[in-house]
Amino acid sequence: MQGQTFYMFNRLDEARKLLEEAETVLSTVFGMMHVHLHHFHYGMVLAGLYDQAAPAERKAPPGSNSIQHPVYGQMGRHSPDNFLHLKLLLEAEWYRITDKRALAEEKIRSSDPLCG
Repeated sequence: MQGQTFYMFNRLDEARKLLEEAETVLSTVFGMMHVHLHHFHYGMVLAGLYDQAAPAERKAPPGSNSIQHPVYGQMGRHSPDNFLHLKLLLEAEWYRITDKRALAEEKIRSSDPLCG
């Protein structure tokens, strides 16, 4: 929760450090909502720090500790009412920071049924 707070107050470096530390113990709390929120906020923090990242970090492959974390693909399919919007928002953020605005807007619209 502290990582989320740092993210909300745009203290992204502190959020990243804390979320990276938390990553080491996530396997001990599997299945809890906190795990999914951790991955969401970690992805958003990485997106916020994208411009400052080294080129190698910017091209992190899907499935690594990147914005495109596999947990949302799995949970989006398993429980779309709870998690699909988070997956779509992370994808939208990825498309936004990689200058694919049309795809970003599509993901944002599809993340909220009221926007359609």
